Amino acid sequence: MVINNESIGLPIHNETKKILKSINEKLFSSIESSTRAEINKLPTFRYRELKHVTLNGPLETKIMTQPDGIITATVKGFTISTEIKIDISGLTLYAKIKTSELNLSADYNPINGQIYNIRDNGNLRVHVDIDGNGIFNKLVAKVTKSLLKVFKPNFFQQKLNSILSSIHNHKYYVAGIESVIPDNTWIINGMDLGFEIKNTIK
Repeated sequence: MVINNESIGLPIHNETKKILKSINEKLFSSIESSTRAEINKLPTFRYRELKHVTLNGPLETKIMTQPDGIITATVKGFTISTEIKIDISGLTLYAKIKTSELNLSADYNPINGQIYNIRDNGNLRVHVDIDGNGIFNKLVAKVTKSLLKVFKPNFFQQKLNSILSSIHNHKYYVAGIESVIPDNTWIINGMDLGFEIKNTIK
């Protein structure tokens, strides 16, 4: 079953946006340190500055129930882009790096609200664009080839997965039945309606 009703998927969609915003600063720091180290290993290259790391939308969220009862949320449609300043053989260059759309999935427990097993669905590609103010095509090709060795698809995947894991420790909680429907609140004729509703849903 695929749930396309926007109002049903909206809470998880909004929660996903909050998660992505919260990791942006950590993503910048992680990419900056790794980029500095990897570029400075390249002969005649010198790292100068990481201009930005940006998560770009739009964001698409799909919620599916699996045959075993597990609910899976798939998040896709956003990309990671960054710009770095480097020196090579005395020339200053600016390189813009952008990924193809990321495609992530996670499992969701609707009872306690736990999100777990965050995983990447693969097929990520990386594009490098060099702004060298009209420098030789051969040099641009060399720089592009070298940077593609640094910014492999798994470079961004590993950074994103590592940060998500460190923030949530593989266990992240959003609204679930236990937190949305309270116990000992809706009491009618001695019956706890919240308890009865939750048991029925489970």
